[in-house]
Parts: sequence; structure tokens; C-alpha cells
Amino acid sequence: MRVCYVLLLATATLLASATAVSESKLSTSVDVQVHSTRFLRVDNAADTNDEERAVPVLGKITSYLNQKTLDFWLHQGKKPKQVFKLLRLDGLNGRAVTKRNHKYNVRYLAMWKNKNAGTRTTVSIAN
Repeated sequence: MRVCYVLLLATATLLASATAVSESKLSTSVDVQVHSTRFLRVDNAADTNDEERAVPVLGKITSYLNQKTLDFWLHQGKKPKQVFKLLRLDGLNGRAVTKRNHKYNVRYLAMWKNKNAGTRTTVSIAN
């Protein structure tokens, strides 16, 4: 048997026997002392924003990466219909506006229109 298993068995045995030991016959009453002065907080500690949270930083990083992805697709010359499919918004039968990626599709469409403002093209986002 390996040493790890022997140590694990010994630890489990000690823990099991420690909880199985009968309680002491000493006094079990707990003296409760009520203090006459109580220190209560006046302000709510949850309202203080002293520390920086990781969630806003993560949101900024995600937003930056999504924008760079849109820039990359625009540089590659992807059409809005292709981006619509890449964002997995196709086949939703009108429910695409309720999805989180829809705002990126709208943003890409505006970027694509700005880039191709001089050329006359017809864009169809739907299937």
C-alpha cells in the first residue's frame, strides 16, 4: 500500500474517533454576558466602494476584444450577412434582437456603411 493511502486511513481513523468520544462531564453551560454598551455601525459598509472590482475590468476587456473582432472582420471585407451568421443570429426568426450579440451586429452594420458610403449596394440582414 502506498504511504499516501496509509496516511489517509490514519487521518480518517483519528477524525472518526475524535468525533465519537463522549462529551466531557464538565459544566456545559455557557455564560452569556450582555454588554451595556454596544457598538453599532451608523453607515452601511456595503455602500462603500473602496476596492476595485474585477467585473468592470472584465467587461472593459470583453468590450475591447469584441470591437477589435469587428474591426478585423471589417478589414477582411466581411459582408453584414456573413457577420450576422458569425454572431450566430441567423435562423432565429425575428428573435435576433433579443440576443446579446445583436448590438454587435448593429455596430458592425454602421461600421460597414461608413466604410462603403460611396458605393451603392443593397444590404439584406434577414435570411
